Parts: sequence; C-alpha cells; structure tokens
Amino acid sequence: MPFSDPEAKRRWQRDYNRRYYAANKVSKRLVSKAISQKRDLRTRKRRWILDCLDDRCSHCGGVSMALELSFPSAPERLIDRSPVDFSWQDLKSHRYDIVATCGGCR
Repeated sequence: MPFSDPEAKRRWQRDYNRRYYAANKVSKRLVSKAISQKRDLRTRKRRWILDCLDDRCSHCGGVSMALELSFPSAPERLIDRSPVDFSWQDLKSHRYDIVATCGGCR
C-alpha cells in the first residue's frame, strides 16, 4: 500500500475494496448483513425518538403505535430524509423539532 502519496493510497484502497467486495459478497453475506444492520439502526433511532416524545402525538397527545415522524424545520441537507435516517448527531441536536403525528391528526 502506498502510504506516502495520499491520492495513490485512495486509489489503492478503492481498488482493494472493490476486489474484496466482489470476492466476498456471497460467501460472507455482505448485502444481507448490511440490510439487517441498517434496519436495526433505524429501529433503534425510531425507538429513541419515540422515547423522547413519550410515545405521544405532538398534536393531540394521544398514544398510538402508528406515529408518523416528520421534521418540518429540517435543514436543507436533511429535508428529503426520514428522521430515522438522520445521523445520531443530527437527531440529538434537533430532537425537540421532530414531530410525531397519529392517524387522526394527519
């Protein structure tokens, strides 16, 4: 690995990652593991958000299992994402701006 030249190191690492992924995609179940880990992460984030909101609708205060999460005052870079796809840092800094809406208030 070329350590002295940062650009050569990036190229080498990119090529290595491609070869590793191609060689191990099936045998190490890389795709299914990534999907499972992403699903678990979203579940943990949703649970954390709902714990911050006490599992209640932000409008009527009703308790519901089917709360829809939204972030009306999201920064421009986050506007098209679901709150469960935000980074932990963004979630923690904007947790009071996230709105949970029940089916009756939609």
